[in-house]
Amino acid sequence: MTCRETREYLYAFLDSELDAALSIELQRHLEHCPPCAQQAELERAIRRQLGSALESQVAEASTEEAALRRTIDRVTTQRRSFGLLSRRGYLITSAAAAVAIAVGVLSIMRPWDASESERCFAGLLVADFEHFQQEGRPLQIASAERGVVSSWLHDKTALPVALPIAGSTDVRLLGGRKCTLEGQPAAFALYEVDGVPVSLVAVSRDVARLIPKNPATGTHKPHFVDHCRGHTVVASMRGPLVYAAVSTLPAEQLIGLMPETNAEVPGGGHGTKVETH
Repeated sequence: MTCRETREYLYAFLDSELDAALSIELQRHLEHCPPCAQQAELERAIRRQLGSALESQVAEASTEEAALRRTIDRVTTQRRSFGLLSRRGYLITSAAAAVAIAVGVLSIMRPWDASESERCFAGLLVADFEHFQQEGRPLQIASAERGVVSSWLHDKTALPVALPIAGSTDVRLLGGRKCTLEGQPAAFALYEVDGVPVSLVAVSRDVARLIPKNPATGTHKPHFVDHCRGHTVVASMRGPLVYAAVSTLPAEQLIGLMPETNAEVPGGGHGTKVETH
């Protein structure tokens, strides 16, 4: 099941309206896709908050019908300028403000957990890579020319991408695509190293604020390594971007895909030479 299909079936899934087979398939997707799981959890939180709000209204009102009517009338008045909403829209809107306040209070009371951030960063990259492979590896540009793919990615994402130079016959650039991470454009290049697919994703530092904090040993520059669902994620900051390689290969083979700090912008004459051992 894809992310788009999950979004289409999510409300029916939470309402227990799906048949057993489809419900199981969607549940499995949520277990392996952090962004979709986060969306589902937010929807559940909104529904829980709505239930609490309605219970309070019922306690104060003489009948449950009167309490529900007041809630719906209040939401209708607040959202009248935006047009008519569906019944689900009424319910979600009435609880959204309360959920936002609760999240804000929790963020003040509880310090940020760095380990959660690290898992989230790796999870986003691995989920995108897995979906890309499940869809049959659809490339928007197919080329083995580093300059051609770098320039195309730069034009499509406005990111100053500088892909590495393959210094070994075991490393092949296949092409690239524009993707989205946390709502922001990202440049995705597909390589093969010893016949194993490797994605190299370039994102802005703002998007990659969840980068892992544990540096790989035995390297002369700071690289960051994390693992998620059988995949290795190696990330490195270069200029205004963060480059992250994702594959089932060990970190030592992925570190060579990290561009040097002096790598030129797309179309430049030099970059990192990729060598595998």
